[in-house]
Amino acid sequence: MNRKLISHGMKVLLGLLMIVSLFFAFFLLPILAEEMAKEWAEIEYAVKVLLPMSQGMMVVFVLGLVIIIYLLRLFDLNRAYDLNFTKGLTVLAGLCLLAVVGLVMAFVYLSKLGGPGPGPSLVLLGLILVILIVMAVILLVKYIILDAMKYKEEVDLTV
Repeated sequence: MNRKLISHGMKVLLGLLMIVSLFFAFFLLPILAEEMAKEWAEIEYAVKVLLPMSQGMMVVFVLGLVIIIYLLRLFDLNRAYDLNFTKGLTVLAGLCLLAVVGLVMAFVYLSKLGGPGPGPSLVLLGLILVILIVMAVILLVKYIILDAMKYKEEVDLTV
């Protein structure tokens, strides 16, 4: 398949994912939280803290999608070996770190309320580990691109 066709298809799918994520975060999630607070009055105060935290995490997710679309645009323009591309990767890694901090904060808050059960705790721990691995891979790609830029510059000088 054509490289640009795949890139444009990915951008369309990521755009749809952004729309669905924003719809979920700011329309469905508050409705679900309100219904849950009505059903279990003892967790009504927790919903007031967890809902903004969840919405903030969704905003971080959407920002990550925006950065990925920006990186795909640079890739389409054959600017993958550009400092803007590596800066985008750095921002993406920073968003991963921010997501990990948010998940740890949610875990600590839930622990003060009696904690999530063992199943949700393992899922949360697994999610944190996956995000950290993705962050490490993003940083690895960044440093590979920086090395390639350096070697490309050396080759261009010798020709």
